Amino acid sequence: LAALVLSATACERAPQRAEPDPVDLFTVNTQTYTYGDMVPVHVAYTAVARWRGWSDADIEARRDWLVNNVVRLESGGCWMALGGTLYNAVGDPCESPAVRGRRSDAGFGQVTSAGWGRNGHVCKAEGLCSRWAVINSAWDSMNAMLSLYEHAGKFPWCWDRRAQRYHSCHLAP
Repeated sequence: LAALVLSATACERAPQRAEPDPVDLFTVNTQTYTYGDMVPVHVAYTAVARWRGWSDADIEARRDWLVNNVVRLESGGCWMALGGTLYNAVGDPCESPAVRGRRSDAGFGQVTSAGWGRNGHVCKAEGLCSRWAVINSAWDSMNAMLSLYEHAGKFPWCWDRRAQRYHSCHLAP
């Protein structure tokens, strides 16, 4: 019986913190996101990081690498991007890609199934247990990326030499 109870609750959101402020949630989820525009991403990053309990100093220390590197290079600032999504030009609406991605990496940080899968940290800690859950909203997309960063640091984006060069991982906080 205990195993049944544990398996049924494995992917539910852990009660770690209060619900997001409704104004912050609304602001993050209703901004206009366009490919290559990091301004709304900075707003989302700040709001979600504060909700997660990061200090202003921590937010600023990680901002450049997480937003201007990881998000810019992984999704171009589009929270609903799936791996392989392509846009024609900077400024294209995130909702209108030239090619919709079909791979499992998802969201602002292109979190992979190792993060959101049923045994992944993002699933266990945040209740975001599919690529579709990660791209459910801009808030969830940023939350998944920041949760994974808290858990594994730069490793998900810097796991081999090629990725380390691509993301300038030597600059990561």
